[in-house]
Amino acid sequence: LNEQGIMTFAQIAKLSDKDVAKIDEHMPFSADQIMDWREQAKELVKK
Repeated sequence: LNEQGIMTFAQIAKLSDKDVAKIDEHMPFSADQIMDWREQAKELVKK
């Protein structure tokens, strides 16, 4: 994710579905996994 310019949980939490699809094209992670991380990041940002 760092190679994609994503450095913080807040950035992950703000990813749109379009962002997830773009990351999915360039990374060895599935879109479902990235969306799961997004939901986890939203919870972490709240704390």
